[in-house]
Amino acid sequence: RFSCPTLLILGSLSYSSRVWMYTVFEDPWMMLLVEPLHGVTVAFLRIALVHYSKELAVPGLETTAQSVAEGARSLGQVTGMVMGGLVMERFGSIALYRGASVIVLATTILMGVVEWTCHPKAIEAARSSPSETGAEDKQR
Repeated sequence: RFSCPTLLILGSLSYSSRVWMYTVFEDPWMMLLVEPLHGVTVAFLRIALVHYSKELAVPGLETTAQSVAEGARSLGQVTGMVMGGLVMERFGSIALYRGASVIVLATTILMGVVEWTCHPKAIEAARSSPSETGAEDKQR
């Protein structure tokens, strides 16, 4: 069983390696060898999105949190398509795909560092509500 950070890291590494490989193969049929990584990318990232949404949501609003997270993901996808089109038009497809690969790899490394150093504290802070904190302070 994988943790959410592990799913995010594996999904992102899968994406990064897949899009980099798109620029390496000269024969288009060779791309079919790395295309199964698309399934890994989508599955791992979506599972992590749903889990994090549920974990961070206020009880009773888990579905709303998932909808907001999916909306943010979709907005990022649209923005990426527009920006990607501009990059491809100006610099070409190799620069676009290699650039995307490097950006995702760099953010994956950053996310791994943040998860390793900060995540448990952030989740605990998000779980404690102001009313619980106030009750604990009164008991002291």
